[in-house]
Amino acid sequence: MKQYLRTLLTCALILAMTLSFALPAFAEDNEPNPAVPVITVQPQGSSQKDSRATFSLSVGAHIPNGDAIGYAWYRDGALIPENETSAAAIRLTTPGTASIYVVVYNLEHPERSVTSETVQIELRALSFWDKVRTTLSDISGAAGEVLQIPLKILAFPFVALIELLMLAAIVVLPLMAAPFLWISKLFK
Repeated sequence: MKQYLRTLLTCALILAMTLSFALPAFAEDNEPNPAVPVITVQPQGSSQKDSRATFSLSVGAHIPNGDAIGYAWYRDGALIPENETSAAAIRLTTPGTASIYVVVYNLEHPERSVTSETVQIELRALSFWDKVRTTLSDISGAAGEVLQIPLKILAFPFVALIELLMLAAIVVLPLMAAPFLWISKLFK
């Protein structure tokens, strides 16, 4: 039994000496451990049907210990310059898709980072009739104002000619019919 107690006491002494040398090394670094950011709201993908579009994406994140956060947005794996906030405006000018993700990092310790889910944004091409509808919806003017008709020139001259004829029919025919309606009211 004496031998057992002596061995137990020796082990306790060795453990105490080891801890007395090891603990001061940990105590010198009294800075709190930098935390990894936590993403609370993932960016959302979307799809638009237009000739060009700007997509607005955002991410929600925080660092539990209160350190400052940095953001780096990526499009198809390439860093998007000057997008260093929690929101990004990404412009697509040709139909297609793009893969977007953001890396959220601790500004004081950039190696502490987390990557969001990758989302898809898609720009779908307008059909001919979508372009006609868009052009017709752009016609503005009220009574007594000059009628403004923006002409969107399409890729093919033939299609542009058809669009111009359709606009002329919509605008000119009612104007030509107005005098006949006025005359018919006189003879009633």
